[in-house]
Amino acid sequence: MDLFDATFYWGRITRQDAEEVLEQSGLKNGLYLVREKFEEAGAYAISLCFSKRFYHYRIDRLANDHVVLNGSRAQEKFPLTSNNSRVNSPRRSAKGSDQMEFLGPMELISHFQKNTDVLITTLSIPCQRTFDHNFVQFWCVPLLTPELYMNKVCQEASNTDPEIPIKEKLTYKRYIYERRVLKTLHEGESWFHSRLSRQEAEIRLKNAGGKSGLFL
Repeated sequence: MDLFDATFYWGRITRQDAEEVLEQSGLKNGLYLVREKFEEAGAYAISLCFSKRFYHYRIDRLANDHVVLNGSRAQEKFPLTSNNSRVNSPRRSAKGSDQMEFLGPMELISHFQKNTDVLITTLSIPCQRTFDHNFVQFWCVPLLTPELYMNKVCQEASNTDPEIPIKEKLTYKRYIYERRVLKTLHEGESWFHSRLSRQEAEIRLKNAGGKSGLFL
């Protein structure tokens, strides 16, 4: 089972939304949900209850596509040497660090369901996603409607990486294609003038009237 099939995964919701959901579900010790962070595609967070308080733990993705809880700035890349190295047991993410590295969010969640380690308590009570909750949410960006943005992401996913199943592309690997779309989203805008010098930019602004607020 991947993260998108887990009922404790609530998709791209804010910290405030997560706290409201947990409060409505009883604020029991160990009650938790997993959410995708709004500000970074492919980054997740655990929202957890203990003693009527909320605790939020960031799940960071490493360069080798593995994940860590509250990932540190300095990470070592661990290339896989063989198929036998793809096991569910965690590894240390950096030399001399207590931080553990996991293959993915589900492996991380599974570990912390049994072990407290850095958490305030174990992940013991999953907060069940409601049946009608739309958890596959895309970023709302000023340049596009959500529908048009979703279409661009789906198109990017469909036209590249044919070896990856489309379900994977649009679920737990969706962040890859969102990042690609966001990286080039500005290129079709009339205010984007590609690469030019500061002097050339000033000339163009002057020729266009030089009005207050005029920009490129």
